[in-house]
Amino acid sequence: MNNQETSHRSIYQHLSREEMIRYKVNRMSSRERVSIQKHLEGCLLCTEALKGLNKMDELSVYRILKELKRPRHSFKSGNLFKSHEWISWITALIVFALLLLLVIYYLYVQK
Repeated sequence: MNNQETSHRSIYQHLSREEMIRYKVNRMSSRERVSIQKHLEGCLLCTEALKGLNKMDELSVYRILKELKRPRHSFKSGNLFKSHEWISWITALIVFALLLLLVIYYLYVQK
């Protein structure tokens, strides 16, 4: 979330998991930090979530932060085939192959 969005945060806009972790490990600007502190003063849900996060050890928090930064759909992470995107790719490939076969059939067999 950029500074402009953070400075105009509504009490009903809860903190994301990444924002809570960045707040805990102090990886944000002072302006963002002040905005989050103001939000926490009025939001019991985010305050309780942050308390739960504070009970975690530092290594676990850094692992979560690292996981949040990793792209979700890339060949390197292997998540492309864990997700169901591959079904769309295979379907598109099959449709393309069928269209190609139809074109070949009408061009060469129909003569």
